[in-house]
Amino acid sequence: MAPSEPLSAWIAILIGLFVLAAGAGELRQAGGWERMLDEIEGSRALQYIAAAMCFVIGSLIYLANPLSGDWLNFLLGIIGGLQMVEGLVLLAMPDRFLPFAWRFLEKGGRALPGAAIAIGLLFFLLGAVRL
Repeated sequence: MAPSEPLSAWIAILIGLFVLAAGAGELRQAGGWERMLDEIEGSRALQYIAAAMCFVIGSLIYLANPLSGDWLNFLLGIIGGLQMVEGLVLLAMPDRFLPFAWRFLEKGGRALPGAAIAIGLLFFLLGAVRL
């Protein structure tokens, strides 16, 4: 077992739980994601905070999961890297990023929370079988 394997498993479990809870919350109270995006769009301070959180959390995931060796490390490293890019783009170009986020949310419709739940369960299980 590589030294980063237990850490990668826990990161997958925690990502899974977060995404699962986000999807369940949106199913329980539809429209929450739109309200959140609306509030972020209207506040430069919230854009900055969201961008900083994306960048920091993505950086930690990326640094903990080298892009070599195990496929779970590789997948998590890619996710962390993309999250870092998301934070930087939101910070530098919110006028370009937020319309893209709106289109993604509108095209996903009611299937998006269900997909989030499925992805959350998948990540949870991927991590749980590794421990």
